[in-house]
This record gives sequence, C-alpha cells and structure tokens, in this order.
Amino acid sequence: IVATAPQKSGKTHFGLTAPAKKRGKRMGLGFFAIDRGDEGVIQKFQREKEIFRCDMRIDLPRPGPKGYTQEQIDKTTESAGRLWEKFLDRYEYALEHFRSIVVDTDTELWEMHRLARFGKLEQVRPHHYGIPNSEHRELFRMAYDTDVNLVFLQKMKDEYVNDSFTGRMKAAGFKDAPYQAQVNVTLGRIKDEASGVSLFSATI
Repeated sequence: IVATAPQKSGKTHFGLTAPAKKRGKRMGLGFFAIDRGDEGVIQKFQREKEIFRCDMRIDLPRPGPKGYTQEQIDKTTESAGRLWEKFLDRYEYALEHFRSIVVDTDTELWEMHRLARFGKLEQVRPHHYGIPNSEHRELFRMAYDTDVNLVFLQKMKDEYVNDSFTGRMKAAGFKDAPYQAQVNVTLGRIKDEASGVSLFSATI
C-alpha cells in the first residue's frame, strides 16, 4: 500500500492499523520512523499490538549562498550512506520476520536515498537517477516475494506548473511508488457538520 496525505491527516495512524497478530512465523509490526510526528500516536497502538520501532532520522544539510560545498557533499554522502545501508539491513530483517512493515515516510526515505547517492537533493541531472530509481523499486519487489503487509506513507506538496501554483497538491516522494504498489490510498480529514468533529477519511 502507498498512502498519501497532507500534513496532519492521519498518515501515521493509518499505517499503524496494519495487522501485527502472529501468523505463521510472522509477528509484530516493524515501524521505520524516518519522519517526525509519531509521538503520541504510536503509544496508542502499543497497548494492543507489538511494534518494533527503528529510528532512521537524518538531518539535512543547509546550503550556503553558493550552494553546497564539496566538503558538505562528501560528509552528507558518507553519513546518509551509512544510514541507507542500516535501513536496508533492517528492512531485509523486517521482511523475513514481521507481519507488517510501515515506512513513515517514503518522502524522507527517498531524500535519504538521494543523499546517500549524491550528497545533495538539488542540481542533480535526471540521467543520474537511473541507479537510485532501480534500487527504490527493488524495495517493493522484495516485498512481493513475501506475504508481509507493506505500507509506504507519503507526504504531499503544492503543485507548480511553470512556477505558478495550480491550487492542487501532489505526492512528495519516490514518483514511481504508486505504480509499484498493489493499492494506493489518499488520506484526509472531513468535518462532520452535525457534531463539528473532524473525521478520518480514506479514498482508494
């Protein structure tokens, strides 16, 4: 599943509803915390299911007036590379042992992946994306060889055409993710007019 939603629309909550009850040799939910914001959410689910949380957060470098220095690029490539390899190691373990896997979010995971390969997120020529694109697709292919429930959460960002805001939003993350998943879900919140309560909604 690839679940896409704007900020504060229940992405983490949705992901943590994935099954964790033991089935065969699989048990529990592997949760990759790459984004910030699971505090106060994950604790609610820990009362009813076993969740194994792996903190994978990365601090993005800030470019100077003339962009990234070569020293920044080299250091970022090295640190992000170590974190990416750690993710791959934990991901392979999760595919073998857990009932479900939640990546929160693929938006940050894709940034980490690009930093591991390029040391920066901007000014990268399109033809250089061949290898990371293939590597990211492989994450989905690896899951297809198992019976694990895989949930990739993605943020959304404003859509621009020719530097003009279209008034719409689009997914922020690995662009090919929706084509690799079996199910795509758009999350949001709607307000119940009678009660004034904000309700969670999902569109497949």
